[in-house]
Amino acid sequence: MKKTLVAIAALAATGAFAQSVTMYGLIDVAYGAKQFEKPDGSVVAKQTGAMDGGFAGNRIGFRGTEDVGNGQAIGFTIEQGISPTNGALFGVRTANAGLQYDGYAASTGKFDQGTAGGYSQGTNRQTFVTFSDKSLGEVRAGYQYTALYEVSTLMGFTTMSEGVVGGSSSHTHGQGVVGGTRANGFQYISPRMSGFGLAIQSGSGAGRDTTEFNAAATNTAAGTTQVKNKRTSLKLDFAQGPWKAAVATTSYVSATGPVAANARIQTATTGAYPSATIINTFNVYGALTGTGGNGAAESDFNARVNQIAGLYTGSNWKVGYQRNSGTYNVTSEATGTMTGSTAVSYAGYSKLGAYDVKSQRISGQYTIGKLDLIAGQGTSSVDGPDAVRTMDLKEKQVGALYNLSPRSRVYFYQGQWTDSAAAATTYAKGKQSILGLAHSF
Repeated sequence: MKKTLVAIAALAATGAFAQSVTMYGLIDVAYGAKQFEKPDGSVVAKQTGAMDGGFAGNRIGFRGTEDVGNGQAIGFTIEQGISPTNGALFGVRTANAGLQYDGYAASTGKFDQGTAGGYSQGTNRQTFVTFSDKSLGEVRAGYQYTALYEVSTLMGFTTMSEGVVGGSSSHTHGQGVVGGTRANGFQYISPRMSGFGLAIQSGSGAGRDTTEFNAAATNTAAGTTQVKNKRTSLKLDFAQGPWKAAVATTSYVSATGPVAANARIQTATTGAYPSATIINTFNVYGALTGTGGNGAAESDFNARVNQIAGLYTGSNWKVGYQRNSGTYNVTSEATGTMTGSTAVSYAGYSKLGAYDVKSQRISGQYTIGKLDLIAGQGTSSVDGPDAVRTMDLKEKQVGALYNLSPRSRVYFYQGQWTDSAAAATTYAKGKQSILGLAHSF
């Protein structure tokens, strides 16, 4: 149950406008077992035990609004990802489909989770301010969910869990090359008319649109003189009666300037350049939130991902479908160093040219009283500029959720994926079973 922390602020002193602030969140913990294998079936990694759950991402947030009159309001959202089974708690956010290994996160490079990344030190789920007008719509500014993430995950077109192997790949396939599931920028959300809604987003990825340095004051973390990222999205959705549908398109252009002469220092003994100079940052809780290293090279790429999705809801069942398709085009030196597939990651491929990105999934749910039964399957592929399929993933997932109350549920998911692409030499198979309890407040 959502609890109001501050209900009527400033009225007593000034007789001015009313403000409400609400704390909310979700705690999801489970017992799980997962395993990742090579193409020959040999085990690369496996894990069992208490872990962050797979129903939804753990979080804590604050949301507030102030009515300023004339049908207008000012508001904000601050939402922090947390990991309740990790000693860092506020210092990391979990993707349950990857290995969870305390003390390590995807951005450190110290441990290769192989899929989706076990942890991210980017714990900010969303933080933005908003201005709304009942007649004109709403404008949001700050770090917020992207159109790709809303269509693929938040709007109900899928019944599968994105936090469990077998449901973690196909719905958000392509997100990495167009700025991710969250981005900095501005968004306009129109009033709904005859069942239709429109949203327009403009900004960057996780950083700024442009940053430039002179050669003497180059960025010591990335070793670059300039970084330019431009991201735009357009989403149109429809909801009326048993039908729901959405179409969206997202484009992303990135350019990284050349490494400055003083960005990296040769070692005296070997003449080699050190791989990185680590710069640590900490959040307000004193937990490590980010690391950086020099050594970035000049690069340019552009990408576009198009989405379509639909859902039909019957009396006690529903079926949803999603499709993502797009192109990731490397026009100057590659944006990353990865040379082979790790099953669900591809944005770091280093070869120049265009990569064709496709995915689709279908899923359904059947309800018997308080019990929801779910099942779904999906595919994801990446074809490189040399026409070689560098990712060819198939996944499936089944599950059951028993709703103890509107806020609490016990659940079980079982899922698996296989990547038959020739490049998937390290991680080619994954499977997971998980039994958990989730409670929202």
